[in-house]
Amino acid sequence: MALTSCSDDDLPAINYPVVDIDEVTEIRSDGATFNSGIIQINNNNIIEYGFVYGKTKNPAIESGYKIVFDTPLNSTLFSYRMNRGLENRFEYFVRAFVRSESFLSYSENKSFISLGSNPPVISDVQPRKIKKGEKLYITGSNFAPTGNSVQFIGQNITIVDVKTLSQFKIEAVVPELFNDDAFNVRVKTAGMSGKFDTKIIVID
Repeated sequence: MALTSCSDDDLPAINYPVVDIDEVTEIRSDGATFNSGIIQINNNNIIEYGFVYGKTKNPAIESGYKIVFDTPLNSTLFSYRMNRGLENRFEYFVRAFVRSESFLSYSENKSFISLGSNPPVISDVQPRKIKKGEKLYITGSNFAPTGNSVQFIGQNITIVDVKTLSQFKIEAVVPELFNDDAFNVRVKTAGMSGKFDTKIIVID
């Protein structure tokens, strides 16, 4: 039996970006820190990068919660402090990702048990007078990437998984089923809630 060996020159060249992930750190009641590992660009133009996470293994951009950086990738390491939308005592799976013009690459999974995160805070709701069927814009902080719910106190109506515009702003449509009573707004996310004390007026 003959044995052969090959040198590095014989191995096929990797032409796609490669990303690794390190352990999740600083797991506390106010969130957790996601950390990438070493990235190999391999002559690719990186157009998007960040983390995806969720409660099942192998979260993906299409199905998981996505954190995307809005600055150019100028280092082989990046990290993000996730301080919102994490439920207490739940297991989460995290993957780093990088996307080039031709490829999308994920790291392996890293799992951790969350100790919670910051509750949502509402600083403003606009407009203060609104018609049924119109959009209500809620600004504040600590809104989750997805899964935020809006409760209309006084109307006994809750809208599940409203549109998240950013971690500071969400959007909800006032249902046609509303009566003419004024209402307060409460945002719920990850088992926590925040209330806006000023009442919103329903107009014709």
